[in-house]
Order: sequence, then structure tokens, then C-alpha cells
Amino acid sequence: MDPSDQEPSEPRQPRNFQDVLRYAIEAGNNAQTQRTEPDISPLDPERRQFLEQAIQSLTVDTVRILSAAIETLKSLSKDTLAPETYQDALDEIADHVDNIDAANDFVKLGGFTIIDSCLHSQHPGIRWRIADIIAQCTQNNPFCQNHALNLRLLEQLITMVDKDPDEQCKTKAFFAISNIVRDSAVGLKEFMRLNGFSAVKKALVSNTDKLRMKASFFFNSVVSNQPTVTWDVVSMGFPELLVSQLQLPPGPSHEFNASSLLLLVQNSKEALATCKKPDLKLVEILNRIIDDQKTDDTYSELVESCKQLLVLVR
Repeated sequence: MDPSDQEPSEPRQPRNFQDVLRYAIEAGNNAQTQRTEPDISPLDPERRQFLEQAIQSLTVDTVRILSAAIETLKSLSKDTLAPETYQDALDEIADHVDNIDAANDFVKLGGFTIIDSCLHSQHPGIRWRIADIIAQCTQNNPFCQNHALNLRLLEQLITMVDKDPDEQCKTKAFFAISNIVRDSAVGLKEFMRLNGFSAVKKALVSNTDKLRMKASFFFNSVVSNQPTVTWDVVSMGFPELLVSQLQLPPGPSHEFNASSLLLLVQNSKEALATCKKPDLKLVEILNRIIDDQKTDDTYSELVESCKQLLVLVR
């Protein structure tokens, strides 16, 4: 999972028997750690309420909720309702499609037919929400990835990263791109056909921390798992770009940028030759990072990548 998406959130209500069972086991384990003798007393009000809510949640009709939200969003092309109404419908969908079964139901119910009008909405709150839904549906889900590719959503999302005036829209669009492309040979091929790495270059130098993080994580993932892209990204100037990013004050993206640069240098003579150019001052940059961060455990992996790079380029 992209580290930039690991944000604290309220636990979701259980939606099926497996959720209830897991929650019940967790509640039982927590209670067991707080007592040493068997407890045969009646359920206290708080635990009773928890179990009642968990059981009631099983009656939630996810298909009905998704269908109703889709119907609401079908009128978006005419923009007949308040933006908040459409946003609420998208929030309803987002509350469910993190579950693979619900994501697949969303597609089967025709949910992807409302994507185009949402992506082209004048309201950024609608655009970023639908991009987030695409991301949730396609994460580790080949069924939804294939539907997204068949509908040519990558092209629209790449354009969104490139030209949307709203930074949150760009960030969510990149999140969606990442989930469609990673671990999908077909998705990566289409991404490259659309010159998607140009959008990655722009994202890497964005002023938005989250977008930079997503771009660096995505790029590192691709060059780690798909070394066949090495020649293309080296010819596009990624080694120089990554070096320039390492000159900035250390942040969460540095670890991935250093790792990516190391992979390019290890797999490409051209990248190695570029990184040895005196005008890049890479040796000086690496020495400074190693010296400044050697006692900070937060950047231990960054320091290790820099040490390996230093051996190759000095």
C-alpha cells in the first residue's frame, strides 16, 4: 500500500459475518487481557450495544445503497441537483468499495458509467471523490483494473494530474493511476503508450507533499518490479531529476527517490555515466545526506541507499 494513504480513520461498521466475527474476537481478546479469572457476568451495556450494532449492520443492503447512489449521479450530466447531493452520493459509494466484493458489485451495477461526467465536473469536490473511488476499486483488483483500462480511464486521469487546477484532484488522480498500473502488465503498457511518465516527472516536483510522495512511491514500485522500463525513464532524464530531488531537505519521498536512483544506476550504464558527471555533484550530495542523517533511524533506509550509490558513482 502507498504509505501516503495510511491515515488514521474511524473503524468502519462491520458489513458481513466475517467482520462481526473478527470484531467479536478482538473485543474478547481485549477483555481477556484485562482479567485473570473467568467472567460469567451478564454483558455490560457497552459490549451489548457493540454486538447489537454489529448484528444490525449485517442487514445493510450494499447493492441497494450503491444502486441508489449511481442513480443520483446519473443526473450529474444535467447538473440538476446541488453539488453537495452528488458529493454525498460519492461518499456513500466510497464507504463501501474498499471491499473487493462491493467494488465488483459497483462495476456490475453500471457504476463506471458515471465516471466520465464526474471527472469532467466543474466541482473539484466531485472530481477528487470519483478519482478516489476509482483508486479504491482498482487497488489489488484485476477485475476493476481491466474495466478501468477498457474505458480508457488512464488517459483522463493522466490529463487530470497534468492540468487539473485543484491539488487534491491531482493527488487522488495519481492515486488512481498508481492502482491501475501497478502489478498490471497491460496497465503499464497502456501507461507508457500514453507517455504517463511525463506526468510522473511533474508530480515529483509538485509543491504538494502528498502528490510528491505518491509519485516517488509509484516510480520506485515500477522500476523495482518492471526493470524493462529502465531505458525509457533514463532517456527521459529521471536520473538527473532524482538527483535534484535529493538536494532538497530530507522528507518522506527521499527514501524512494534514493532507492529508485540506485536501481537505475545498477541497471543502466547510461544512468551510471550520467550520475558520475561532476556538474551533478552527486558524491557531495550523498556524503551530506549520510553525514546529516546517520544518527536518525527515520532515514536508515535512505542512508543505506546513499551508501550503495556512493560506492558506484564516486
